[in-house]
Amino acid sequence: MVLGPLAEHQVLIFPQVALILGVTHDYAAKRLRRLRDAELIVYQSPYAGSPGVVAITKRGLEAIGLESKGRGVKGKQGSVQSREELDLYSNRHSIGLAWLWIAARAGAFGPLEGILTEGAMKREDMSAAASGSGGPPLGYVPHGLGVGQLNRHGNPERHYPDLLLNTSTGHRVAFELELSRKNSTKLARIMAAYASDGRIDMVIYLVPTDSLARTITDAARRAGISDLVRVQRLADKPIEGVDFVRPRARGAGPAAAEHSGHGQSPRQRAYWAARQRANAAVNGGAER
Repeated sequence: MVLGPLAEHQVLIFPQVALILGVTHDYAAKRLRRLRDAELIVYQSPYAGSPGVVAITKRGLEAIGLESKGRGVKGKQGSVQSREELDLYSNRHSIGLAWLWIAARAGAFGPLEGILTEGAMKREDMSAAASGSGGPPLGYVPHGLGVGQLNRHGNPERHYPDLLLNTSTGHRVAFELELSRKNSTKLARIMAAYASDGRIDMVIYLVPTDSLARTITDAARRAGISDLVRVQRLADKPIEGVDFVRPRARGAGPAAAEHSGHGQSPRQRAYWAARQRANAAVNGGAER
């Protein structure tokens, strides 16, 4: 229940693990300690006051039957990723998508027949391509959308949505979490891919700024798919555990200020205090 989502999303933050397990923070901390002691995950708090970041190791990938080549991190204590590599800023896209996936599983977008992550779609396409000497089986339709050019291996290059929801009404809704400006040529190719593929009923772009919203809207209009693409602004503080500005120093970043308790209600202060106790329980469990 922890390693599977970690393999899909690369990293998770502690509150996401607790929600996925459906348990208290303290109990989730115990589970994470056992996984860490078995070298199936690594766990770090990038800077003071922030939620801990969890990543799967190569050994963890192998434990759930997934190929670990080129994926996962080293599992031994002292050989984990650097703080920068497990930084909340660097992994904000993966963390944001994990929240979206959790929301979809909880029914935020209505009844669903299935949820596919970008990683799952790519794995299925790669598995189908490798299933026979002549390529995918006859009749297999790749999840990826063709963008009209070949990659360096001479195969069609494809675009994959960040998340694809198959609704109970038979519709397919693609989600794109766009946190930074894309190259205009690449964005135009993506819009052309959506325009030429009739399998997608709606594309929802989630963006943090008005200027990026205008860029996406204009690209959709030029591709002739304004009726297909919806652009939604994220709130100013859109994603728990995700910082759009990299902190200047350990303990001095925006997350530390946000969780200091200033201007928060008693309930919010109690929530953050419980989060910090759970982080300490994970980090200090081995010593105790």
